[in-house]
Amino acid sequence: MTTKLESVHNGAFLLREDHGSISRDIGIVASGQNLLAGTVVSLTSGKWNPFDADGSHPVGVLYNNTDATNADTKAVVITRKAEVDAAQLIWPAGYTNTQIANGREFLSEAGITTR
Repeated sequence: MTTKLESVHNGAFLLREDHGSISRDIGIVASGQNLLAGTVVSLTSGKWNPFDADGSHPVGVLYNNTDATNADTKAVVITRKAEVDAAQLIWPAGYTNTQIANGREFLSEAGITTR
């Protein structure tokens, strides 16, 4: 029997968002990346990048799987008025619990509650 592995589903981390699509913004994911839904992102030079603690702050969560390997690519990002499942968020590799807690505070300041 063949085993199939499912990828991360778009929006699977999302518990609740405000009416309509007010919680979402459309922006550009910088080229050179292939990101999964649930990746915590920062906004650098007008483009979404995975948050990597390079001095920027996490300000959103990527809603959809986005392959920007070869070119800048449009994507949807949850940026406000939402609740998300903390266990499904994707943080930088090797991030400590303290660093994640600090990141969650920045998301909270943006209006994204992690549960």
